[in-house]
Amino acid sequence: MPQTPDMHTVRRENLLALIREFAQARIASGEQSNGTERAFAEHLQMSKSLLSHIKSTRPISDAIAQQIEAHCKKSSGWLSLVHTKTDVRPAPGEEVFVAQVRAVYRALDRDGRARLKREFQRIAS
Repeated sequence: MPQTPDMHTVRRENLLALIREFAQARIASGEQSNGTERAFAEHLQMSKSLLSHIKSTRPISDAIAQQIEAHCKKSSGWLSLVHTKTDVRPAPGEEVFVAQVRAVYRALDRDGRARLKREFQRIAS
């Protein structure tokens, strides 16, 4: 039977998911992916240093969890709930890559999309 993750692990996984969503939204709007962590920290109204610590080692306190939920427009307690299976998390950079490919695909005309699809099929096989 799988072990239920502790609250700190759940909060950290959810924070990382919020960072990925934030990065995807930036890329989708045409912004650069560099500087995402600093921009997300500003969005949360906290220092980049604090964000770095809570996403890696420091436990996320109730007060910080409430701050994150409020700035990300999540309901109270959202950060403490399991939302996704942790064993199917995307690899680092996966969402960024997929968002970039999606942006390129959408920018291409019909012939370009066909070429991209053929190239993808060639690589995938």
